[in-house]
Amino acid sequence: SNTQATLATDTAEWTVQVCNTSTEASTGFVWLALDDPALNVTPVQVHDITDPDTAIVVPLVDGPQGRYWLSGPLQPANIQHGYAEICRVFRVQAVVEACLPWQGRIAAGWGCTDEPPTGWSPDADSLCAPAALPVSLLPQNPFLDADMVDQPATNPDICDTTTLTILLRNTDRGTAFDLVTDLFIPLEGATLVPGSVQVAWPSSAPFQPALADPLYLGSTVRGQHYRYEGFDALHAALAANGLPGFDPNNPTDSNELKLRFAFVTDCAFRSGSLAYYHFQARNGCGDPSNFEAGESFPLLIAGAEPPLDQVYEIQMEAGATLIPQDTTELVLAVRKLTAAPADTSARMTIVLPEGVTYVAGSTQSLDAGTAMPEPESSMQGSIQTLRWPLPPDMEEGQAVRLAFRVVSPTFDCDLSAVEAVLAVVLRNELFCASEGITCAVETIVSTGGAQIVALPVSSNVQLALAQLQSSCADSLEQVQGVVRFLSNDIALAGKTFTLELWHDANGNGQPD
Repeated sequence: SNTQATLATDTAEWTVQVCNTSTEASTGFVWLALDDPALNVTPVQVHDITDPDTAIVVPLVDGPQGRYWLSGPLQPANIQHGYAEICRVFRVQAVVEACLPWQGRIAAGWGCTDEPPTGWSPDADSLCAPAALPVSLLPQNPFLDADMVDQPATNPDICDTTTLTILLRNTDRGTAFDLVTDLFIPLEGATLVPGSVQVAWPSSAPFQPALADPLYLGSTVRGQHYRYEGFDALHAALAANGLPGFDPNNPTDSNELKLRFAFVTDCAFRSGSLAYYHFQARNGCGDPSNFEAGESFPLLIAGAEPPLDQVYEIQMEAGATLIPQDTTELVLAVRKLTAAPADTSARMTIVLPEGVTYVAGSTQSLDAGTAMPEPESSMQGSIQTLRWPLPPDMEEGQAVRLAFRVVSPTFDCDLSAVEAVLAVVLRNELFCASEGITCAVETIVSTGGAQIVALPVSSNVQLALAQLQSSCADSLEQVQGVVRFLSNDIALAGKTFTLELWHDANGNGQPD
């Protein structure tokens, strides 16, 4: 047997041969056991494969120190007996409790009768000394790598269908189970085509429809969020066996799958938007794999390609922090980078974090002698997008700054920041054939496309120590003071809290 099993799933496998080496005497019954006092590795199935064409199930017996299995007597190793009488070969499969390196042994021995006596177990057998074969496990984890490998070579018309294909590879040896697939199509103006998700596995195989459409989880600033929770709704074979790892000794494409899906655009689509994806799986023991994320190239619409003579940069000035259930002032700055006359349809835009909303009437120009109107607003679920027109006479190098206020919801306690998306857009008049109407389709013209920025979130709760006084007498110490509980979340008003104070006697930063 190869004594080191490579653990790609949660099941290890060894092939073990046991033989009678005596040339004169036969054995009594033969026993074998996986010797692991900690019970981290448990045999679940044993087959007698002495005849490689016939696998015979061998019953496992629960003993005081683990499971074992039995075989009949073995004949002397001489010319009067064939191989199958002298030796037996077993395929042993065992489930591991943790995907960690492990060393143990497979013990084998024999009794002095043809059948074990009543109440016998290997740990109680002192008549015949057992042999032992050291065995070990080398765990293997999956590692995911993905790329968008196919998107339209020719920009589609508005109100047409866009098809995207992602290639997902498992580049390490461990099998990837329970794959979570997150797909994000553009926030506005895109609708996932029902039944369009297809899977090719291995990656060279023909595409076949996914077993079900993904679950819609709502809108985020990155787009409309769809998810497959595991392989169950994607592909039956992958659901049963996982995505295999890469075997350098037998390289195939069985460690790769392709995922294809389509969406149709409408007049609200923004040319130059991105589609995003996330993948994460688990190894055979349920531990998470790496988190793999990426995006498409800009998704352009025919007739709404970004003109080279209209380029802007946009940024949010630092220093703002979102306060739960309170208002915050944000400042945007846009600079024109090209010399051509400004397009009169140019607008600076921001997609606000989920649940964050604009305070009506709060827009203020920060440039002397100029005014800025109220923004145009659109909603996609709980995501608000704001658009302000840029001055039609902007010149190369000129900057425009504005301030506005937003009000924030209550955030989850573990959030330290939330995302917003900044862009400068132009508008193009295009014909939507399916609706028979003319659309004002936006095109992203800011450098780097739509820019994702992180907005810090203020903590909901703070503790402050005040008015501390202490007095010591002999070995006694008394500390008196006030602990102030500060919160900017009105939802916490009137709630009951438990406060624990710990004394760090030795100053090591740990409670004593």
